[in-house]
Amino acid sequence: MKKGKIASIVLIVLLGSCNKKEVTPDCEIKNYGVLKVSFAAANIKHSILVTFPGAGGRGREKIVEIGKSSDTLHLFPGSYPVSIASVNDRGLAIDDESKTVAIKTCENTEINVNF
Repeated sequence: MKKGKIASIVLIVLLGSCNKKEVTPDCEIKNYGVLKVSFAAANIKHSILVTFPGAGGRGREKIVEIGKSSDTLHLFPGSYPVSIASVNDRGLAIDDESKTVAIKTCENTEINVNF
């Protein structure tokens, strides 16, 4: 009988100490939102250029290889000019489109282009 009581007490203590903790999302910890760019044609290379406000024209360019129909970037909250282009073998733009996007923490923003 004593062993049964001790086992019950240990079980109650263990269950009581197993509080579920809320997990903070990575996007909240690192303060970013996600920009997803989708392309109509996956058989060509694309370029995504994000210009950082107040950075004197500096930005981040991401080249998306042939075969991908979309790509994502993690960006701090803010408003960004974004230029998307289809690119030939010499790195020259074939088609391009520019938009301004507003990024918010832990939110997804999507841009679709027809090339």
